[in-house]
Amino acid sequence: MPAPLPEDLPNRSGLTRILIIRQEARQSAAELQAIETGLRRQGYHVDKVNSDKLGLLAAHKAFSDLRVTDLRVPDLIVLDGLYPQLSSLEVCRRLRAIMRQVPIILLTPTYELSDSITEYEAGADDCIVRPFKIEDLLVRIRVRLRHTRTEKPPILRLGGLTLDCQKREAYWQVQAIQLTSKEFDLLKYLILHYQQVVPRHELIDHLWGAEYDVGFSTIDTYVCRLRSKLEQFSQKRLIQTVYGVGYRLCC
Repeated sequence: MPAPLPEDLPNRSGLTRILIIRQEARQSAAELQAIETGLRRQGYHVDKVNSDKLGLLAAHKAFSDLRVTDLRVPDLIVLDGLYPQLSSLEVCRRLRAIMRQVPIILLTPTYELSDSITEYEAGADDCIVRPFKIEDLLVRIRVRLRHTRTEKPPILRLGGLTLDCQKREAYWQVQAIQLTSKEFDLLKYLILHYQQVVPRHELIDHLWGAEYDVGFSTIDTYVCRLRSKLEQFSQKRLIQTVYGVGYRLCC
């Protein structure tokens, strides 16, 4: 039986996974280390693979063939640009052919971009030209993940829960659950990230936006209220607290 493509391998990690494809011989090791540190501080799981493995990716090999034991399908790829044998755009195009639904953010110097082909035509979802601030990259990652995950069906079903996203109505089996607008959006986001640990800062960004100064105590209060309403219908604690990180929905 042929090995599955990376997009067919499930992401069973509790955290959102970011894959950094880096150049082993590039001089900006400090920059990539800063990116990795910034991502981990934001609560992401970070996988890394060197550019010398890209030939295997282009040949449609499974991630297990990369000899990286903990590497699974990512939620987003950060592609370190400028390769000695292939242009970053060609690398991006090959990655896009393998993982059609995974967002790709390309880090590139200005002179790599040409008039005949752009980074977006090559399959990148976003492009950041060097030099840049790590904070800017983190913001773009959050926006891209939010955009990808909100493109979901209008009816969500999980266990006894049903959410009609068009009518904004929630049900436990056939019984209506009375939720406020924020509680509905919170439950929807947790369902979309079923069994994943969602950091509190990510919930705040999704519900209010990064421009609002909302503290962790506020999201804790909303989770407590939503949990109380759900437990009127289910004996099981559906929303679990992962201390120091965030929350996880389990049915």
